[in-house]
Amino acid sequence: MEAKELRIGNYIHPLLDENEVAKVCYIGENDFGYERISDEEYFQGNSIKQIPLTEEWLLMLGANNTFYNNYLDFEYFEIYESNGIWYVEKEGVILCELKYVHQLQNLYFALTNDELITK
Repeated sequence: MEAKELRIGNYIHPLLDENEVAKVCYIGENDFGYERISDEEYFQGNSIKQIPLTEEWLLMLGANNTFYNNYLDFEYFEIYESNGIWYVEKEGVILCELKYVHQLQNLYFALTNDELITK
């Protein structure tokens, strides 16, 4: 994973523990700083992994039937999964693909200038 893909506040897995969730709090040239969600312990290194976007994550991030219409201020906006990839669509046109939680967080921030965090 490249640093240019991440923002401070993105959720990731520490590579050595994919059952754990951490939040990026530092992005350097060759490493990342992250804080485990479970105990807020800080770590630094370059061993992180992207979190696959799932329906469970969408719900944890506040999604419901009207979430994307209301919070992203689109007249019509849909997100759906096909073959493990989530697609963002508007009026029948696919705008982008989302595979990972940090991509959804970054899209949300780009559109609203607000952070998308777990509920």
